[in-house]
Amino acid sequence: MRTIKKCLLKCLNSYIRLLLYVKNTWDSKEESSLCNISRKLAKKVFYRLGRSYQNGLPYMETTITDLILEQFKEEARSQIEIIKYSARAEGYSTGADWEWIFKDQKQFYKVRVQAKRLYLESMRYDALKDSQTQVAQLIAAARAVKAFPVYVLYNSFFKMDSNTDENSETPSLFGCGLVSALKAEKLISEGRVGLNDLLPVQTPWHHLFCTSSDLRVSLPEGVKLFLENNLDLSSDLKTPLRPLEDLHEYVKIGKTQRAPEGLCGVIVFHDKNF
Repeated sequence: MRTIKKCLLKCLNSYIRLLLYVKNTWDSKEESSLCNISRKLAKKVFYRLGRSYQNGLPYMETTITDLILEQFKEEARSQIEIIKYSARAEGYSTGADWEWIFKDQKQFYKVRVQAKRLYLESMRYDALKDSQTQVAQLIAAARAVKAFPVYVLYNSFFKMDSNTDENSETPSLFGCGLVSALKAEKLISEGRVGLNDLLPVQTPWHHLFCTSSDLRVSLPEGVKLFLENNLDLSSDLKTPLRPLEDLHEYVKIGKTQRAPEGLCGVIVFHDKNF
């Protein structure tokens, strides 16, 4: 009888440890911060874009964006809402791919985003060469809706090694770089769209998601502070924090409502701490 009790207790303890392990694993996934995920994604983009070139199947911007959205949704599902629309009208009138909304319980901050990738064969952002009209549309449309216009540039600029691990520290945090649309507009107008031209004005994108925790402010406050103090020193793009009641109906309603013409979709990032 005593032996049976010992066995039962041992089994019970093992079961409890298993439950705790599952709970902790689940919680760790739930608690993955946008800051940590954005760092990880930049490295992944850096690695995979380079690898795709080596394999003769270079990723396009839409492929990279889908990979990013998938991992954001997987690791921070309680903090992100993705409203995706047809990409066929991309850049038509807004000059943007996506609209990003950073919100807490009281307010939100809006960013308009255009994504471009580095062409590794030329080490230039070749899609920017004839994009004067697009960047002008991006800035004008963003100002009209009180949003901050940026480019997210997908990069990979080192020679890939067969032993390179995408989870190592080797891939650069510049896998996803941010540039204000005003800075990009000036360089584009001068025909300067090479890596050497645009890298000096890029900032790793994880700062967009990390500033709020670094400064202990809400997510929309952190995003506003970072963009206006790092990407827009001239103050030409300052945009306000706005109350939640000003959110567009297409964000409130979700996928049943049509997005503004030209946008592929809307991403809402929620601040879980405020």
